[in-house]
Amino acid sequence: MKNMLISLTGSLILIMTSLTLFGQDNSELLTYRQKLMQSNATHMGVMGQIMQKGLPFKNHVSSHATVIQQNSMLFEDAWKKKITEGKTDSKAEVWTNWAGFVSATKASAAAAAELARASEDQMMGKMRALGGTCGDCHRSFRKPKSQRFKR
Repeated sequence: MKNMLISLTGSLILIMTSLTLFGQDNSELLTYRQKLMQSNATHMGVMGQIMQKGLPFKNHVSSHATVIQQNSMLFEDAWKKKITEGKTDSKAEVWTNWAGFVSATKASAAAAAELARASEDQMMGKMRALGGTCGDCHRSFRKPKSQRFKR
């Protein structure tokens, strides 16, 4: 079941990536980026519920973390095209500090991989570490709330 979920998620991501590459409309690319981020937020939220509310699904945490890892590995390619205007929350620093952005995305992928491999007693600490990498990237490369576009 876990391998099937990972395979299906990977296939969906590849299809979405292919469609984005053929479409040159910035709005479609921005939507793709937003959906990747929304996916990560959803999986972080679900893991938070599992850990904080005591849901009996700790065995699911690895699958959720793996999806975040896979999504994070797509960020570099998804953000190659510079778009700082319109419906985007990306700062110009994504492109002026490209090496920093790539490093931040790789840190998130690595932290997610560590969470996916964590034992049950390590999960909360590894989840906090993953959340820290997300926050670091957001502080550096996402516009402040007052400057974000309204969904």
